[in-house]
Amino acid sequence: MRHGKPSVAAIPRISAREFADWVDQYNASGVCPSLPPPQEFCSAVCQTPFTVCSDLLRSIESAKSMGLEPVLCLQALRELDMPYGLASRLRLKASTWMVIHRLLWWCGFSRNSESRREARQRAATAADTLIKLASMHQSILFIGHGLMNRYIAKELKKRDWQGPASPGRDYWQYGVYRLANVPETAGP
Repeated sequence: MRHGKPSVAAIPRISAREFADWVDQYNASGVCPSLPPPQEFCSAVCQTPFTVCSDLLRSIESAKSMGLEPVLCLQALRELDMPYGLASRLRLKASTWMVIHRLLWWCGFSRNSESRREARQRAATAADTLIKLASMHQSILFIGHGLMNRYIAKELKKRDWQGPASPGRDYWQYGVYRLANVPETAGP
């Protein structure tokens, strides 16, 4: 599932150089307590025996807001790196800079970040880790990040797991993935 809405402060307009500091603030932020997870989902996930998160605070706090204590927090499960380092005097919203930098990343710009190839490799390794944990614990809840979750979902599907093409883009959205030919159980 994707974490809850981050509690990063809104900044009206920033320069491309200030964007790097904003990314650091975003990565250090927790989740907004005023936007909790859906209650029906919290009830269902309480049955999950093992919770794994990225080591970013917004992922960990998302688990705790559902009454879960993350059993394992891994840096390898973080969101895909955001490139930065453009030289521009433009002052834009942070969200606009995010779109610009991510589009450039898709086109091969990876200054100060991992490349798309490295990101795919990390997602493949993350999928293998989650598969191993799922086989050990029968069922796990992974709380991660939007783009990384989609990359992991793609890797799971390559490995004969069934589930949606995307686990969801919005905060608190999730997808359920099961190994093909394994009977369904109650809950997400």
